[in-house]
Amino acid sequence: INNIKFSDHRPVSGLYLVAIKYQCDEKRSNRIREELIREFDRAENESIPTIETSQHIR
Repeated sequence: INNIKFSDHRPVSGLYLVAIKYQCDEKRSNRIREELIREFDRAENESIPTIETSQHIR
């Protein structure tokens, strides 16, 4: 690596408290949550490995 750049700045962090106003449509929120849970469950079930055995041994 030929172009390493160094900075003389100190790391800075901050903690902010922000107040926001919002409205939540509880029915819609619950419907979306349930839909996401179903989608994740379906994806999880599809990823479960399966194995088949055969009685015919050669």
